[in-house]
Amino acid sequence: MLELSEPARRTRRVGVSRPVPILLGLLAPLFLAAPGPAHAQSEILVCDSTLDSVVRLFDADGDGAFAPTEASIYYDDSSAGPDLSTPNHIVPWNSGFLVSDGGTLDAILFLRDLNGDGDALDAGEVTSFYDDSSPGPDLSVPNGMAIGSDGALYVCDDGATVQAVFRFVDLDGDGNALSAGEVTVFFDITSPLTDPVTDPEAIAAAPDGSIIVGDTATGRIVRLRDLDGDGTALGAGEATVIYDAGGSVPLTDLDSLQVDAAGRIYAIDEDNGTVIRLEDLNGDGDALDPAELLLFYDGTAPGALVSDPNDAILVGPGRLLVGDGLLDAVVMLEDLDGDGTALAANETRIVFEDGGVTFSTPHGLALPAAPPPTGSVTIDSVSPTIGDAAGGVTVTITGGGWSTAAAVTVDFGGVPVAATVTSSTQLAVVAPSHAPALVDVGVTTAGGSAVLAGAFRFQHRFRRGDATLDGVFGIADPIVVIYYLFVPGSAVPACFDAADTDDDDTIELDDAILALDYLFGGGPPPASPFPGAGFDPTPLGPGCVTPGP
Repeated sequence: MLELSEPARRTRRVGVSRPVPILLGLLAPLFLAAPGPAHAQSEILVCDSTLDSVVRLFDADGDGAFAPTEASIYYDDSSAGPDLSTPNHIVPWNSGFLVSDGGTLDAILFLRDLNGDGDALDAGEVTSFYDDSSPGPDLSVPNGMAIGSDGALYVCDDGATVQAVFRFVDLDGDGNALSAGEVTVFFDITSPLTDPVTDPEAIAAAPDGSIIVGDTATGRIVRLRDLDGDGTALGAGEATVIYDAGGSVPLTDLDSLQVDAAGRIYAIDEDNGTVIRLEDLNGDGDALDPAELLLFYDGTAPGALVSDPNDAILVGPGRLLVGDGLLDAVVMLEDLDGDGTALAANETRIVFEDGGVTFSTPHGLALPAAPPPTGSVTIDSVSPTIGDAAGGVTVTITGGGWSTAAAVTVDFGGVPVAATVTSSTQLAVVAPSHAPALVDVGVTTAGGSAVLAGAFRFQHRFRRGDATLDGVFGIADPIVVIYYLFVPGSAVPACFDAADTDDDDTIELDDAILALDYLFGGGPPPASPFPGAGFDPTPLGPGCVTPGP
């Protein structure tokens, strides 16, 4: 990531317009370069819920694209196994794939290419992972699926008779969950949640071990956690609302959820053609506060390519593969300029399209599972992801590859610090002092090392509007801004973010006017953080090299 020095990021403006700073325009070619082959996926599995098949896309020539000749049937009715009815979601599992069929089958199938010919059409390559022959609950309309951090399969069932999230575990190791006790109700409408989830369709596993569920009927997103260890999320406080209709972008057909390594949630709305990104910046457990929602993609915008996004998979930071049911294509949405969105014209590209010949309704996507690490160090998540530039915040790193007796060193943007091993999957470390920046976090042991890019952001705390950094928001603050804009040789604000009253990433006359309006005219308050000091919720602005009181 290109980091601008503090003087380079400062922009002095007079007037009330908000054009993009000239410097960013000059730097745009660096950020908007076309993606190279490193961004390609060599293999993708796609469910077609209309043609009742699973299609394999394989980049045989290594050119970073999928030609029509590189698409083949992975599974369909030509197999000796059961005919698919409505295959809607697919996830990698045990060197194969699990497919949920919510039509007449109401089952989950296990597909494996045992002979290496690129399909699962041969004898023995399809088995039932779960169906109505089990002594467990019958499935009604199995839909979204996710593999939790505990290795269990979590499945949404949004049928007319069942509204639940089921948890599947292959306890006896026979390759299915058909035995007694291998499926349980993890969550359903009996939850003490104030407004029950009545149409669970989208689901994702978060790096903190929780399960994220989307309710298509209400547009709500709920976090599920088994806090009391009883194998369910039906207890008090075990289901909490992350996002609902009170948010700035309503969700009317929540078809898919994805969660990245930092815990940011991507919600795909098929009806609206939109993708929103949610992030709990203030740690209050939801994403309903200002600046905690970004419109990652807007299919309603003029010239938008994707208008009917179905399922999606996250393939990297800010990179989503999406199946579009109108294009009959697979599309990449990719944040190339680092603004947290994929709204620029070059940030959407078709990965595969052949005019609907190969599939009619791409409704489930999966990548083959990566081979398990053999003793290597991994980093899954860092919490919190923002800390004071002065240092001192305790950070939990979740991952693996170390023992409780191991000596572990953690690197924060080039600053090595000792870590306390709290378990085989977690480290505790006190972040050092560091200049404001987005930094990588690395873990090193005698057995190896790993780096999570852009995992932690160092920021100075400040109070929005307090341009003088005296701890008081008063008449002196807009005066400092006016002097800076109009009087040559005047003092430069020590914290540009504090002087940027409206948080539009520039220092301009608007900032002084808004401050005066709030102080004397009953106008709106400055943007967050205000009235108390805190971190910048939109840290791509002009910056703050001096902390406020």
